[in-house]
Amino acid sequence: MIVHRVAALDEADVFLHHGIRVTSPERTLVDLAYGLDIGLVERIYDEGAVARLWSAQSVTAAVERNSGRRGTTALRRVLACRVDLAPGESTLESRAVKVLAPYGPFEVQYQLSVDERLVIIDIAWPKLRVAVECDGWTVRSRSRGKFDADRRRDNILASHGWSVVHLTTAMSDDEMRRVVFRQLIRAGGGDIE
Repeated sequence: MIVHRVAALDEADVFLHHGIRVTSPERTLVDLAYGLDIGLVERIYDEGAVARLWSAQSVTAAVERNSGRRGTTALRRVLACRVDLAPGESTLESRAVKVLAPYGPFEVQYQLSVDERLVIIDIAWPKLRVAVECDGWTVRSRSRGKFDADRRRDNILASHGWSVVHLTTAMSDDEMRRVVFRQLIRAGGGDIE
């Protein structure tokens, strides 16, 4: 067993898990980044962002707080390619935000409380109750828990009058715009058929 100890931790780098003080996900990422292949650091970062463990902003803050630590160099390289993405999310979501910009305004990472549960929608038009979910194959194909949670979320949204449109990386920009446009028209009371 390898024990990792540090002399001092900033309070922002401490996380309470079941009553036990542990390093925050962002600080853990800083500590892990040293000595790993940059491709692996990128993958860990991306998986954590998709799982909502951190955002580009929160990791950037952790890197700044710990600027003398060895893992920060690798993380700065990873962040340099990701800070322009939609808040804390995937390349697909960033693409969708740009593609759907003509249909704005809309909310990104919209938080909604339904059935005593917090639901986070990738892109939302709350007044029309239209939600867009950006479904990357990598995450959904490897995580049964994520797949099941997404289906439950969609069922909850549908039971409260929301329409959910799913976008994937295989869709062209035109296809994304077309399917979302049709749903927005329907939700607004128009009929495009």
